[in-house]
Amino acid sequence: MIKHRLLLFSIALLLFARISAQQSGAGTGSSTNITFIVKDDNTGFGVPGATIRVTAPNGKTSTVTAAANGKVTVTAINGKYTFSIAANGYNPIETFFTAGTETNIEANIHLEPSGASPAATPPGAV
Repeated sequence: MIKHRLLLFSIALLLFARISAQQSGAGTGSSTNITFIVKDDNTGFGVPGATIRVTAPNGKTSTVTAAANGKVTVTAINGKYTFSIAANGYNPIETFFTAGTETNIEANIHLEPSGASPAATPPGAV
């Protein structure tokens, strides 16, 4: 759980640093394509059907669903967007992004299986 928060904090900090360094282009109306790659934290495999609820700067919400490989792309236009990422059997997480001059960003999201413990025995192991 702590490493997930650190990952999200690192992503947010990186995005904020990029945008702060390029403030001059923030009012141009450019768009940013954010490709989320939602993965299982234990296996590293994509999480098919993961949903991302997007809240735009104006408060409007929409939901997108990841493909079989865990990928989904969202287009953001200037302003702060909040993303809530969830999937059946996983703990949900939330992060945000402030759109600016970047045109393409890839965000690797690692979801932690719910109810899983580090010492859990794999299915079929005795």
